[in-house]
Amino acid sequence: MKLVHPSRMPASAAARTAAFAVALVCLFPLTASADELSVPDIETRIRNSGNAVPPSALPALVFPESAPLPAAVAPTAKPEVAVPESAPVVAAETAPAVAAPASASPRAEATGLSGFAELGGGSPGALHAALSLNQRPTDGTVGFGIDLGYSSADGYGGRSQGSGWFDRETDLGLVLDSPTGGRPWKASLRVRDEADGLQGTSEYYSLASRSAEWSLSALALGSAGAGFSVTGLFSGSLWASFAERPGGAALPAAQIGDYDGYRLEPGIRFGWKRSAFDLSLTAKYGYDVVADEGELYALRADLEAAWKRDAWGLSAGVGAFYDDEDGLSVPFAVSAFFDAPGSPVERVSLSGGIAVGRMGVNDLARENPFVYRAGLPAYAADWNAILSAEFSPAPEFTAAFSGEFRKSLPDRGILYLTGEIVPDGRVAWTRAERDSLVTKGSVTWKRSVFSVTGTYAGEWLDRLGRDSLQSLSGSLTVSDPDAPLRWSATAVAGFALDDDVLPRLALSASVRPLPRFLVTLSAVDILSLAAGEGRMLDDLYQERSGSVILSFRVDFLPGGN
Repeated sequence: MKLVHPSRMPASAAARTAAFAVALVCLFPLTASADELSVPDIETRIRNSGNAVPPSALPALVFPESAPLPAAVAPTAKPEVAVPESAPVVAAETAPAVAAPASASPRAEATGLSGFAELGGGSPGALHAALSLNQRPTDGTVGFGIDLGYSSADGYGGRSQGSGWFDRETDLGLVLDSPTGGRPWKASLRVRDEADGLQGTSEYYSLASRSAEWSLSALALGSAGAGFSVTGLFSGSLWASFAERPGGAALPAAQIGDYDGYRLEPGIRFGWKRSAFDLSLTAKYGYDVVADEGELYALRADLEAAWKRDAWGLSAGVGAFYDDEDGLSVPFAVSAFFDAPGSPVERVSLSGGIAVGRMGVNDLARENPFVYRAGLPAYAADWNAILSAEFSPAPEFTAAFSGEFRKSLPDRGILYLTGEIVPDGRVAWTRAERDSLVTKGSVTWKRSVFSVTGTYAGEWLDRLGRDSLQSLSGSLTVSDPDAPLRWSATAVAGFALDDDVLPRLALSASVRPLPRFLVTLSAVDILSLAAGEGRMLDDLYQERSGSVILSFRVDFLPGGN
């Protein structure tokens, strides 16, 4: 394995400025509001970096996992900005992380304009704001989603504000959607600005990054329903990362270079549908450029077939993939599923094959913003086998289980953080082949005003830089039994079973004194707050922890009701 260390001088600031003149036109979509009390959401950064905290609701814990490479076609769970396909990195957190409140309002079913505005603040120096507007498309009209979000905290562990113990994130985005008419199409744009204080580890003050991502698909020929169709695809991104220092300060001895680049991925999909059958042929070309590093190109073609009748479904696909760094591979996938919502066995699925996915240093930066940024992306590939099942033996009881095995193809390993600190204060990364077996299980019981959930997640093979592989978490929610919800309270706890790190505990309570006005008070990572212990990242950087936040939200209902 080869560690990545500093090896280059800063790239041109002019290139960064030009790239982001384009990015400033973007807006970032989240979900719209509803006429009911939003249920909490707790967000986690994989190594507990603390940067990324936003809008409001109650907690729903996210657990550590080995973040498998995505299949060729990755379904999205909610309407949001589509980003270029990439492979998530291996998770490496020490315990399930509990972040500040995040808004969780589904898109309204009505066709009128809907949304919400929210403002909140608290300790340590925390502030967040969000604005969301959505218009569902009707026949002959274009639907849209516009979202603005801001989150920041300054003064970790009682440090003075402005001294470098801070994080900040701003998101802006736009989604346009026209699913009806003769030529359905969908477009999305997103721009993000982030900064993380270097906490005295460097003569620089902070690390900053900016990125823009876009995606477009449009039916060019045929029909979106039965028959033959041709769809054009285009996605891409551009980014710039750099270190900030006080004005007039001398250039540090251990310099942190800029990291700038862009990615383009045009493609075309030929499809044919008839009755229960769906056949498609997709071709894509990927082109990456990183300033002062070089370029990487890739070609991919996939032939896929699917059949579904009633609750049963089968699919199979085979492709050819080539990139100029690692050469040729042959991804394929076979899957079968049973899907019967409302029955005692709601869903069972089994799939396997070879998956290929792109991953780069920017993916690692989502895990840890202090990663050393250099190098071109890579295309990792895995043998994989995935089994999942969901059960509902009684109306008030549900259970789910999944098992996932991944084994890297030779010389097609994943990127992951090593935890080693390089001279400029950032975290080194490397590429390695993996053997991963992840199991997850959860049970949920709901009755009257109560909802209780317990979840276990564990990795049984590779460690790959992680401090903890096994975790247990649980949540208890008590809420208004009537609709629409007027009040709710939730407690969430997360434990690392193989590490002595302090457990995470969050409490949140919401009340709606007026039909369109919501007040939420959240205490995040209470044990850290009570003990006066700051959580550390790579034993060097302190993350945001021990927060108390009060937020206020106004909902805009469809039709102005």
